[in-house]
Amino acid sequence: MIRRIIGGAIAIGFFVLAWVLLVTGPKTEPGEKTRPPKSVTTTTIDPKNHQVAITAHGTVIPAEQVSLGPQVPGPIVKRHSSLVPGGKVKQGDVLFSIDTTLTKLDLLQAEASLSRAKTMLDEAKRQLSEAQELSDTRVIADTELASLEASHRIQMAEHQRLIANRDRISELLLRHDILAPFNAIVLEVFVAVGQQVSPGDRAATLVRTDAFWVQASVPVNQLQYIKIPQEGATGSKVDVFLDTGVGDSAIHQGEVVQLLGDMQESGRMARLLIEIKNPLEKKNNQSNIPMLIGSYVRVEIDAGILENVLAIDRNSLRAGDKIWVVDENNQLQIREAIIRWKKDETIYIDNTLLPGETLIISPLRVALPGMKVAPRSLSSLQQLSK
Repeated sequence: MIRRIIGGAIAIGFFVLAWVLLVTGPKTEPGEKTRPPKSVTTTTIDPKNHQVAITAHGTVIPAEQVSLGPQVPGPIVKRHSSLVPGGKVKQGDVLFSIDTTLTKLDLLQAEASLSRAKTMLDEAKRQLSEAQELSDTRVIADTELASLEASHRIQMAEHQRLIANRDRISELLLRHDILAPFNAIVLEVFVAVGQQVSPGDRAATLVRTDAFWVQASVPVNQLQYIKIPQEGATGSKVDVFLDTGVGDSAIHQGEVVQLLGDMQESGRMARLLIEIKNPLEKKNNQSNIPMLIGSYVRVEIDAGILENVLAIDRNSLRAGDKIWVVDENNQLQIREAIIRWKKDETIYIDNTLLPGETLIISPLRVALPGMKVAPRSLSSLQQLSK
């Protein structure tokens, strides 16, 4: 019993002592929790004017292509040495010649007939003149005079007919030589020396080399940036890139010459014609790779200049076409990005930065307007890494 009383007294004593210590002990106030500002990587971007271009792909096609054939019958007696597939000929070159023997004989016959008709016409004219003089004195009847006038008219018509026949044969004689209508490269040849040809036969196919066309397809919404020639105005300038197959490209300069009237069936794209002048000249092709008909090329079409825009990396454009900005108080601001152009990994937007502001290029899990951040310049980080 005594042990129980003693134990209870000790327990009560401990409780009393603990209460006294709790009441009389020092009191502490919980402090406000402060988090350090988020560290972000920033870059300074100045608004500039940027030249932009529309990238497209297309195929090289002939600007002019003709199929030539003989206009007179006969055997071929001569052929140009370059009249072979892939050969080059100049405007006015004689591609092949047809034997002129029969035509020359026809011309001699026509000239003889014309000479005879001229003599008969002169005689009819003399008789008519004498008859008119005698008619004035009533020596011959009017019916005889009318007959002589009719004979004179017949001889005049026959003389004119034979002149036309002689001129026609003379023209045919000139057409025994088939000339190149322009500077050209030969695609196909179907004739040889000794071959008998006739009008309507196909002899050769030529493509003009003074200019080639590229038929390229672009989205319809990009036509607003392309100048189409109208009323003497020139079209947009174009750089044409031909892959050389060794890691670089041969570059040719071209110009938009026409918007075609139909659309490409696959993708519903608008189609343009781009002209490349003198594509085979060395000064227009510093590479050894020639510009060939049917080549697949990439084109960069001049789309003008974007004035006072910011060029940002695609990763810096946030969801909903927004950008994150650090203001002069090191606070994060969210701005609307008005996109003007996209090219590969670069996006051009209207300038929305104020003096002293920088663009955040690093990711953040949470971005709230007005939150404090600790900006680190990308240029200073690159210097430290060196």
